[in-house]
Amino acid sequence: MSRILLTFLAWLIPFGTGHSTAPYAFRVTVDRDTITVGDPLTLTLVLEFPEQDIPEVIPEIRLPDVFRVLGSPGEADQRTEGGRVKWEQGIQLTSYRTGEQEISDLDVLLVLVSGDTVRLSDSPISILVRSVKPDSLSDILDVKAPMAIDAEIPVWVWLVLIVLIVLAVSYVLWRRRAIGEAGATTVVVVVNWFDEVKKLQESGLIEAGDFDSYYTRLSEALRRYIEQRTGVEAMERATFEIRGDLERADLSSGRILEVEGFLDEADLVKFAKFEPDSVKARQDGDLVLALMDGIDDERTQADQPELKDEVS
Repeated sequence: MSRILLTFLAWLIPFGTGHSTAPYAFRVTVDRDTITVGDPLTLTLVLEFPEQDIPEVIPEIRLPDVFRVLGSPGEADQRTEGGRVKWEQGIQLTSYRTGEQEISDLDVLLVLVSGDTVRLSDSPISILVRSVKPDSLSDILDVKAPMAIDAEIPVWVWLVLIVLIVLAVSYVLWRRRAIGEAGATTVVVVVNWFDEVKKLQESGLIEAGDFDSYYTRLSEALRRYIEQRTGVEAMERATFEIRGDLERADLSSGRILEVEGFLDEADLVKFAKFEPDSVKARQDGDLVLALMDGIDDERTQADQPELKDEVS
């Protein structure tokens, strides 16, 4: 009877309410205990615990200042073997100080499902860090004298430099001459917009009923002629935006109103808000020719004041 009682007590002590660490095993290993300065080594934390009691694992490894962690710790690996879970995590370290170094604070904190905690520790690990200096070298080497360098520039370097300078100057002179010749031979083409409007009237667009294209080109011809004859920028501006410039170009208010009236009508056709017939389209072509004639007369009088006096 007493033998049975002792056996029961021996089973109760490791697994009682005192949260003994017997079901848990923790150890720390390194892949090598001797390195040279700057070489990496892997510190591996290994923890084993029952499969039915998976705790939260909080490593508490405090490294001495002589060690440096290389990158982030690797992901923890868990696998089950024979009803127990084996948890592993690797940390890469290195050291830049020679001599024998020790990692003594090797702890891990387990937070159990019940909320209780268990702290496990392992024995310190010694790491020998060797210098990269060869073992056969014991004394400090003498400082070598400065090496003398001949500062004279070879003759061939001067020749190459002179050739490059001559080529650069020749290119600049040739470029300037080419630009000058291109500017001298520039031909300014003056378009006869009266002829262009007449060609447009005979282009067949009216007969085809393509009034959108017809009025677009007719409006462009008038705007181009205004730019050519008065210097007023008219292509990329709204009709109302050019009124002030036309007044400063010595066009009469009546002429300006006629120009605005046609350009507004052309915009209505282009935006499909007004659809003329072929008779109206031909009349508008004649109207543009008359407007261009009137603009030409008024600009001629403005350029030659004596003609204006004779007319008056």
